[in-house]
Amino acid sequence: MCKSYYIKFKDDELFEISKYLNSPFNSLEQNIFLLLSKLTHEVFA
Repeated sequence: MCKSYYIKFKDDELFEISKYLNSPFNSLEQNIFLLLSKLTHEVFA
C-alpha cells in the first residue's frame, strides 16, 4: 500500500465527514482542525 502525504477534500465532503464525527462546529476552518486532530497527516488541502 502506498503512503499518502496529503488529503484533499471538497467542502461538502469535509462537512459530511465532520457530521459523521459528530462535530459541534459549523465553520469550515473549525471542522478542518477537528479532522486534523483525528488524523496523523501533516498536510491538508
